[in-house]
Amino acid sequence: MIPRLPVAVGLLCGWPLCVAAQYNSAKAQESVPSAVQETPVPVESAGPVYEFSAAGTVSSNQAVPDAPLPARTSKPHGQVNGFLGSIPILAPDATLRDVLPVSELGGSLGGSIGWGRSSYFVSLDQFGMSQRKMLSFLTSMRAQTGNDSLPVNLNPAASGTFVARADHQFSQRDSAYAQFNRDNLRSYSLRPDAKLNVPGLATDIGISQQTAAVGNTVTISPNTLDETKAQFISSDVQLPAGAPAIGIQSNLPTARRDKVFEAASNIYRQIGGQGLRMGGDFISNEMNISFIESGLGRVSSGNASFSQSDRSTGLYAQSEKQVNPSLVLTCGIRYDVQTLRGFRTDTNNLAPQLGVAWAPSSSTVIRGGVGIYYDQIPLPAVAGPLDADTTANILNSGRFVSRDGLLMKQVALFTTMSPTIQNSYAEHGDIEVEQKVGATSVISAESQNVRGVQLALPESKFVSLCTSSLACKAGNTFWGQEIGSGAVSTYSGTSVAFTQQPTHWGSYKVAYAYATAQGAGTGENSSLVSDTMRRATFTGVLHTSAEPGSDLWQHLANGFVLTGTADYLNRSEFTGLDFFTINARIMKTIAWGQRYHLDALAETCNMMQRANAAFARSLAETGGSAVGIYSAYEKVASMQSPDGGRVGIRLNF
Repeated sequence: MIPRLPVAVGLLCGWPLCVAAQYNSAKAQESVPSAVQETPVPVESAGPVYEFSAAGTVSSNQAVPDAPLPARTSKPHGQVNGFLGSIPILAPDATLRDVLPVSELGGSLGGSIGWGRSSYFVSLDQFGMSQRKMLSFLTSMRAQTGNDSLPVNLNPAASGTFVARADHQFSQRDSAYAQFNRDNLRSYSLRPDAKLNVPGLATDIGISQQTAAVGNTVTISPNTLDETKAQFISSDVQLPAGAPAIGIQSNLPTARRDKVFEAASNIYRQIGGQGLRMGGDFISNEMNISFIESGLGRVSSGNASFSQSDRSTGLYAQSEKQVNPSLVLTCGIRYDVQTLRGFRTDTNNLAPQLGVAWAPSSSTVIRGGVGIYYDQIPLPAVAGPLDADTTANILNSGRFVSRDGLLMKQVALFTTMSPTIQNSYAEHGDIEVEQKVGATSVISAESQNVRGVQLALPESKFVSLCTSSLACKAGNTFWGQEIGSGAVSTYSGTSVAFTQQPTHWGSYKVAYAYATAQGAGTGENSSLVSDTMRRATFTGVLHTSAEPGSDLWQHLANGFVLTGTADYLNRSEFTGLDFFTINARIMKTIAWGQRYHLDALAETCNMMQRANAAFARSLAETGGSAVGIYSAYEKVASMQSPDGGRVGIRLNF
């Protein structure tokens, strides 16, 4: 419901996503789960805690979290980094190859203010690909082959992130924070310029998002805490003509603007061995879609537009009972209601949840949980007709402004929903077993089952729509597509993993997952789809001593960290295609006293991408029925991170 910019950034700009995933996997290896420490296995509650995105996250085994304290240091701490890398690019017919330079610059600074009751943090990061190099490559490709199409695994982009945060402690029992985030991304299509007969650059996709958030934590009593948070999110997304979109698809470029306000309050109370949580959440969402007709590619007052808003309210209560040192029981209930113009309000949205965690011995823990989780109707949502013989007025759902003389079929295809649609929900159940092996290893196995109910998906039929009461009476109607709500999906997954936790030399984790998924439509769209996934992953960290060293050899050998990830994926949805990915990073840390540390890094991403592409291309060359395999690979690979490498330095102080 709230726009998530990092997802879009990942799809459009694969290289930063790959680097971030690799970095996060390395950081995850550095933490030691409590289940494999030398102490007996602690019992934590199973099942998710009913909290909200604005309410933050609270540890499941601590009912009243400690209030955050600003860092008490007069010296600022920060980081400055710079990276240079390259991404191979390949013409669709494999006749030309080249390398596209990429760069990233960033830094952060944080510290305390005054007597340590206030602290601050600022971070800035910029990423970009060489547009000039790409234009040069396409010019050469067109001159040699006459083909000016874009390589499938590349969508040149520039992105930036800015974060600023301030914390203040009014007293030992009262603290607050304020934070501002800005994310932006620019992606370009490279198309030939008709006048100059050479490739030209045109902005096709633009995404920007600003988030302002404030929060206050008050310790009411030694065992009671109140946490209140609020945030405002403003996002702007510009999409090219014909881009797939929820609800409204247009042959014109569109500018989509969302303004979301969310506020939440949560109370935590500890009574003996029982922890209580309760709270509420309110969300207001306003959306506007403008259909860009201006030749300048900018939104103007003369463009057609559609706007809509909705309100959502949620309440929850949860109890966590420590029955004995080896058994924890969790139960809770949540209620959500969404009001949306033109639709009947669905009030039957009670979602119960149960969880249990049991440690039969000091080296074994078993967790399990079941629950129901309701989803919201995403915007835009246009209420369709009640039956096939009537016409629906889209003004019943929102506000539509159209330029005179512009036909609706020239603007967009509206996808409608039944005015009596109910919120979809998922029935979830899982069980997990962890067994400690020795002092620093653990074997785990988990099984999950999810059943989605009342899911919405397009039906193979059209409905009659109009833009005003007068148009409906005069018969000035147009066609739209309808979404049904009777679809059902099922997911069943099993995974096993062996984890070697950090030792003096490093750590690693090996995991295997097998999952099946099925979806079935109803009514006029009663098709059945299914998919089976097999996935094997490996993550590992090898390192030498982090000590500065006392002689020349120790200075040279100490401070090295090698991180590697490998991922093998097989899915029945893409018959004949197995995806195998290897990423690696090596880092050398040089310490200058206790305050300064310089990191030199070199890393590669998706080293097997060319092998995957070559395999898919060879299948396509074998004959008619196999051509679709390479086409499917192109579609999937275009959303995967491209292969490449980069080097960089990072100064920590």
